[in-house]
Amino acid sequence: MAGKAKREQRDLGKIIDSLSADDLRVTVASAANRHDDVERHARVSAARASGELSELRAQVDRGLRTRRFLDFRDSADWARSAQPIVEELRAAVASSPSRDLLSLIERGIGHVSKVITHADDSYGMIGGLVRELLEIHARACDTGVAEPVKLAAWMVRFSCDDQDIFEVDPVRYAGALGESG
Repeated sequence: MAGKAKREQRDLGKIIDSLSADDLRVTVASAANRHDDVERHARVSAARASGELSELRAQVDRGLRTRRFLDFRDSADWARSAQPIVEELRAAVASSPSRDLLSLIERGIGHVSKVITHADDSYGMIGGLVRELLEIHARACDTGVAEPVKLAAWMVRFSCDDQDIFEVDPVRYAGALGESG
């Protein structure tokens, strides 16, 4: 028993580093065949590497919205399955911010803020996703890709028309808004 516990404590990073590229491909393919979230993550990672947003857009539309009511347990499961998409948006902002990506993030914020209106988010995980997406949005705007007037219009629409739970801090966006925003 002590040997098994010691093996389980081995750093996963070291294990992954020790695998060959072929072994990693087989492992990821096997996991993707069994787990939808692994498949989604692999597809989105490949699309990000190519600079193509269409797969990420498809994942945002499929994975960041639902029309069914989510009870507290379903809400947590839904939020966990949405987290890899949020992480991919964060990675895309870090690697290649663009106006198209900014629009996609706004789309994702809209989707998730609608989900929370028909969910029991007692755990706060869906709300946490919205807050993460808003921070990713602000970081994307910090890179200079936002058109100030369009950004101001989105901020007003999101804060006043789309929902009334989350606030967008105009001070946080001051640099991206500039004088015209």
